[in-house]
Amino acid sequence: MNGHDFISTSHIGVQWMGGSGCSGATWSPGEQICIDFSDGTYHPGDSIQLDIIDKTTNVTISRHVYRYE
Repeated sequence: MNGHDFISTSHIGVQWMGGSGCSGATWSPGEQICIDFSDGTYHPGDSIQLDIIDKTTNVTISRHVYRYE
């Protein structure tokens, strides 16, 4: 996920995104990403789901569901 390409598009829900994992087109082992969802879009009781998908196999390799409290 390229953070610069993502943040420069029209979207809702993400205040800020950064880290080595969002500096190019793909992630390398050990890279991390930080996504700040505090722009006011999400409210207590809402859920945010983040899926990491392998581009070569199109298989979801990681899924995290964050419940906004």
